[in-house]
Parts: sequence; C-alpha cells; structure tokens
Amino acid sequence: MKSEQDFQSWLWGEILLVGLLGASLALFVAQPELRTRYDLPQLRLVLQTTMALAGLLVAVLAAARFAVEGRRVDLLLASGFFVVSLSAGLFAIGPQLGGSPPRPPEEWTALLGATIGQTLIAIAPFLHGRTRRRDWAIANAVASAGVAVFLAWSLLRAAGGSLPSLESHAGAPKPFYLTGMLALQALVALVAVVGWGARFKRQTDDFARWLTLAFTLMLFAALQLVFQPLPSSSYVSQGDFLRMLAYAVILVGAWRAIRSTEFSRAVAEERARVAREIHDGLAQYLFAVLTHTTMLESGAAVD
Repeated sequence: MKSEQDFQSWLWGEILLVGLLGASLALFVAQPELRTRYDLPQLRLVLQTTMALAGLLVAVLAAARFAVEGRRVDLLLASGFFVVSLSAGLFAIGPQLGGSPPRPPEEWTALLGATIGQTLIAIAPFLHGRTRRRDWAIANAVASAGVAVFLAWSLLRAAGGSLPSLESHAGAPKPFYLTGMLALQALVALVAVVGWGARFKRQTDDFARWLTLAFTLMLFAALQLVFQPLPSSSYVSQGDFLRMLAYAVILVGAWRAIRSTEFSRAVAEERARVAREIHDGLAQYLFAVLTHTTMLESGAAVD
C-alpha cells in the first residue's frame, strides 16, 4: 500500500515537472527573441567539467554496488556514465583546456559518445538478473566502452575535412543529420524516462525514481537543441543548466542508494551476529537442558 502511494506521489510530481518544462520550451520556441544564451566560455567549461566529474562519480558508485550485488543494471549504469564522462572529458573539455576549440572530429565524437552512453543507461532498467562472475565484468565493460569511443574518434578523424562543424552560424539552419542526432538523443532520454519509471513502479527502487526525474530534465534539454539554433561552444544556454540540474538529481539519488545499501548491509551483519550468538550460546544451552531432561526421564540419578 505504501509503495503504491509513493508511486502515485512520484507520478503526480513527474506530470507537474513535464508540464512546467513543456510550457517553458513552448515559450522559448514561440518567442525566439527571448535571450536564452550567454557568451560565457569559462562558465560553460566549468559546467562541462562538473558534469563529467559527476558522471564519473556515479559510474564509480554503480560499479561499487555491482561488485557487492552483481546486478546487471548496475553494470550498464557504470558503463554508460563512464562513456559519457570519457567522451566529454577527452573530446569536449580536453581541447579547451589545451587552448583551442574542439575540431569537428572531436565535436562529433563527444556527441556520439554521449548518445552511446545514454543509450546504455536507457536500456539498463529493462535488464534483470545478476552476473555470476563479477571479477572482470566491470573491467571488461569499461575497456570495451573506451575502445569503442577511441575507434569512433579514429574513424571520424580519418574523415578529415568532410565533417561539418557543430558550431552555429547566424541565421543558418541546422543540417538534417545533426537535427536527427539531437532528436535521437531526445528519444533515448524518453526511453530512459519510461524504463526507469516502470522499474520504480515495479520494484520501488529509489534510485530509479531519481534517474527518471534526471532524464526528464535531460529530455527537455535535448528538445531545446532540436527546436532552437545550436549554440556555439562558448555559449551557455538553458539546456546546459537543465543538464547540470539533472546531474545534481542523479548524485542525490546515488547517495541515497549507497546509504540504503550500507543500511541493508548493517542489518544483514547484525542478523548474522545474532545468529552466531544463538548458535554458540543459547542453542548449546538448550541442547544441554534437553539432554538432561531425557536422561531424567530414562531414570538417571538426579545428581
């Protein structure tokens, strides 16, 4: 009964959030003269770095929970957030720290890596069961993800000058393939919202609730890019703040999940301690009493 009430409360909150974000998106699309971006390259770099570090932290926490429980959903969560953080750190943040803006191969690799990582996170709630061999599962998943990102970068770099830049130009519409890529990211975020919401209803997983809220914010951040001109790498838009808020929500959910895991482990350890005390003390005492009672019933001397 309580779980059903929690789901109903969460659902109404999700509907309210979608309504507010939808109204905000409609306002910005209908009124393009509203200023929704600011030329603040340093702030954008700080936001990108913070989100990459937050994603890496969530990947480590998911990997730690997988090492304890062996659930496949945590394996995909760790892999997905690692891919997102790796691609952003190496191909979006790294060139800027080096003093030069990202080139088209790096821009497309960062975009592709973010899409692949979010896809892994989106399909994670649909997986069930546990992995028996946990020793090398995380290492293999992380290595495979890293190889995939570097392979994509190598192929895009080989394309050379044929790759268009993701930088926006005043009055120029986005090419259809870029619009399609951004729409794909929005679709992946929608799948994540549905998947994690269904998991929360089915298993009352608290972390799933926070992931659903976070990907709702990421969904509308992606829609902002679909329906509005793509901002330059030096500009900060409302989509960046939505993504930053989404990562803050994910960190809160990850912290609560770790606290819950620690509480469950403490309860299990306390039960094991009580069981040992019963086995070593009370059980032996009761066995001795039973033995003496049987001897008395058989006619043994009271002494």
